[in-house]
Parts: sequence; C-alpha cells; structure tokens
Amino acid sequence: MSNVDQPSVAADGTTFFVSASVSNAQLELVISGNGAGPARQIDLGNNNLAGIYKQVAVLGQGAYALAQNNGVLTLQHISIAGGVDGSSSVVLGSVGTPTSTLSTTNGEQYLPTAGTTQPLDAGDTRIYSVTPPVDGVMYATFEVTSTVGSDAGTPNTHWAELNVSDPSHITLVDQGTVSGSMISAGVGTSMGSVAVDAAGDVILNFVASGPNLTPTAYFEVKLADEPTFSAPVAWEFSAGTYLEPNAGQFGPDVVSRYGDYSSAVSDPSNAHAFYISNEIGIGAGDSGWATPIAHVVVQTTVSA
Repeated sequence: MSNVDQPSVAADGTTFFVSASVSNAQLELVISGNGAGPARQIDLGNNNLAGIYKQVAVLGQGAYALAQNNGVLTLQHISIAGGVDGSSSVVLGSVGTPTSTLSTTNGEQYLPTAGTTQPLDAGDTRIYSVTPPVDGVMYATFEVTSTVGSDAGTPNTHWAELNVSDPSHITLVDQGTVSGSMISAGVGTSMGSVAVDAAGDVILNFVASGPNLTPTAYFEVKLADEPTFSAPVAWEFSAGTYLEPNAGQFGPDVVSRYGDYSSAVSDPSNAHAFYISNEIGIGAGDSGWATPIAHVVVQTTVSA
C-alpha cells in the first residue's frame, strides 16, 4: 500500500488489528492469531472527517479505535470477527468554563523554546495516546490550542476520559488541558502520553517548552480516589537550547523537530507504579537528543 500514515497495531490475545490512514481513507485489517483464513479489511471512513485512529485492544474484547477531529472524538469498536459492531461520537465543547474554550483545528502546531526564535514542532491534533478500557473507561490525549485565557495561542496537551462500555453510545466522563501557563508564562505542553495503573491511578507524561524554558519532561498524576491531577513534576531537563541548525520547513514554518517519543505504561509488577519515557536535548544549541526513562511509584505522595 502507498501513502500509509499513522499505522497502529493492537492485539487482544487471539487477533491482530492493524489500522492505518491510506490515501485519506481509514482502513483496518483484522488477522486471526493462528493465521486461519484471509485477513479481513474494514473501511472505517474518511480520515478528513473523523481524523486518524489510534487503537488499543483488550483480551477477548476486540479493538477500540479512537480519533479526534475539530473537537469531536469518534470511537469504533472492531470485533474479533472482523467487523465494526459499535460506533459513536462525543463533542468536547469547552473545558469547564468559557475561559477554557479550545481550538482543535487540524494542522501543525509549534512551541516557543528558550534561546532561539526557531520554534519546536509540537505535532498536530491527532490522538497521541490511548489507554485500554478499564471497567469501561479509557483515556486519550491530543493537542489543542486555547483561544482565550492565559494559554491563548499556545498549544497544550489535552486529555479526555471516556465511558466506552457501550461503543454505540460513548459518553464524556471528564476532560482537561495540561496548562503550560501553570509552569511559566508562554509555556506550552505537547506529546502527552497517558497510562492507568492497576490501582486506577492515572499518569500524564509530556514535554513543556517556552520562551524562557528549554524542552523539559514533566508528569502529572491523578490518584484513583482524587478528582484532579497533581501539579506538574519536572523529571528530566534538556542541556540547553534545542536547535536544528539545518532545519527545514515543516508545515508553514521552519521548526526544530522534537519530542515524538513520549510514552507511559503501567508497571505490571506494582499496582501503584508506571514507566515513562520522553525526549530531551543533550547539547547546547544543537539537535542532539536522548531518551530518558523513569519509574514513577505512586503512594500518598508522588515520587520518581
């Protein structure tokens, strides 16, 4: 296949699910784990209308494919039989108050960074990270740009909590934005990855950067019995200004590519812990980078 974008693979213990955008169409391949019979191909629709799907699978439950487009989250459930047996959407609207109105128009987004006028690439508004449903609830992250308030005009990571117990009628449980302005004026956040541990704690792992901040890895935690996330915790710092001297145009602007490698997973050996990874710059004034990994243990207080 040609023009394949954003492929996503999931497995539920018996079946492989492969989703990809192919020439503006969103296609799904369902492959039996034992190789019996041909792969079944499903047309999930036009990605210009729903967005590009990111998917996860749960043992014996098939795959959950989620996309975001202009403030609408769309879920499609793919059964192990190779068909869509549940599909619905939910409109995000504003977050909490009118001062949190969001713009989720698709397109490249950019973050300022200390020491240079050349911005960082902050990705776009496609789903970046999803969690497998636990008790019918899943989390997702993607980028938004607020139109008002202290974060106006600056991209930030947004998270949504969804009840997907009935894929034909998903509902929005909660949502929020990882506000870079809470770190410092003009700071934005990007590349947000999310995970849920066995105890029900949730972690958000992301990059923050601003006019007076070089790219820095942060995380926030929401304890299982708490309604809100903790204050952001910086866990890894860049050595200095991150800059691609030979950067080219990416989208409408010339930018430094950065931060595509954020991840968060629960620790299978500890019900109150996670592993997270992110990208940092290791040279001052160049594009050298490394990927640090941290083990975050959640107790009555958060520590890394």
